Amino acid sequence: MKLQNQQAHFYGWTNAVLLFSIYLITVGLVFYGFAAIFPAMIKATGWGRGEAAMAHTIHMIFSAFLTPVVAVTLNRFGGRKTLALGLMILLAGLSLLGTVANELWQWIFIWGFIVSFGLAFASLLSVQTIIMFWFDTRRTVVLGLAMSGAAVGGFVAQPFFTWLIQQTNSWRTGWLTGVIFVILGLILCFFVRSKPEDVGQYPYGLNPDEAETIAADGSIKVHTYRTSVPWSLAEALKTRALYLIGAFMIAHIMSVSMVVSHGVLHLTDLEYTRMQAASVLSAMLLGSGVARVPMGWLGDLIEPRWIATAAMTLMLTAFIGIWQAPNHVSVIIFGFVFGFSYGTALVMMPALFGNFFGPASFASINGFIVPFMIVCGASVPVGAGYIADNFGSYDPAFIILSVITAGGVICTAFLSPPKKTSALESTVKSSS
Repeated sequence: MKLQNQQAHFYGWTNAVLLFSIYLITVGLVFYGFAAIFPAMIKATGWGRGEAAMAHTIHMIFSAFLTPVVAVTLNRFGGRKTLALGLMILLAGLSLLGTVANELWQWIFIWGFIVSFGLAFASLLSVQTIIMFWFDTRRTVVLGLAMSGAAVGGFVAQPFFTWLIQQTNSWRTGWLTGVIFVILGLILCFFVRSKPEDVGQYPYGLNPDEAETIAADGSIKVHTYRTSVPWSLAEALKTRALYLIGAFMIAHIMSVSMVVSHGVLHLTDLEYTRMQAASVLSAMLLGSGVARVPMGWLGDLIEPRWIATAAMTLMLTAFIGIWQAPNHVSVIIFGFVFGFSYGTALVMMPALFGNFFGPASFASINGFIVPFMIVCGASVPVGAGYIADNFGSYDPAFIILSVITAGGVICTAFLSPPKKTSALESTVKSSS
């Protein structure tokens, strides 16, 4: 029997390209586009930074509460229908922002609830869950490939939306342009397949018998730990590993949330021009995109927990550099390093969950842990905004978040695979 991953039409690779493109649109162009459009909204409307940033905080908190709902939807209806639902809601939200939103309460409601709903269903968890079912031995590198779409889109979004708003003298054009991108995402979504069995294939193109044969003769070597027995959510909750990964994710999202929501404002406060500030965000997202595929490949060779520890250490260093911002060249370098570290850590998170607990429970475990992560991240935009309004500086916010990021470094350093109390559980050890 011919191996399916040697055939020309293994659909997993088509899925990977489609998911890359959809993730580029939803997270890269829409979510990261916020960082370029939000300062223009503040300037045009005269809203306070803290009160306007409340929309982003509500956005993140509402996304957190939606995560278990997304997990249930994925388990019941599959990835494609979940993505389509999210894209349709996102389309409605951006259309409203570009046309009728004038008051602060309208901005808070639309970005905080409607757009949040769309992005929750049409981004990270849906993309990662589909990949978990389609790939095993190349899982981390494919996660990196698909998730690099956000970085590519975000890299383009910063200068593009900044230029577009300057040319049109209206922040609304940014959101209306996002509508066009989301329509394209909806078209692509109809070609996505949720699981290999939907098209008569198997994960990474191998049926179970062939996979067993190849594993026996050593044709495919697994270099990192992979659990051989699925874990339920209840079982995972009893492990130290789950909570260490959760703490790592919380530290990660809080520092990223600071840079994305207030990075441009912080740098313009330091007398950088708006385009210079946007270029730092672009460098961050470029670094994130550069990191995801090669570091995903490395994550199939070296234990992701060690890569995550190194990434968080670099992230802490770059975060402090962005805070201090001594000159334009250095802050662009810090932005790139921060992004590289952020992109690396982002790929390691799902890899750790998948490798430690198995793909079958991936959505359920994320449905439990992600809300806590997002609620913590959601405190940053509004908290940092009020700190800047009251202290005239973001310094206290940067100090607090630097300490939290350092805690994330410690958590990743102490990570190790959980041991299931079962005679069936076997450890897949590194071949190196």
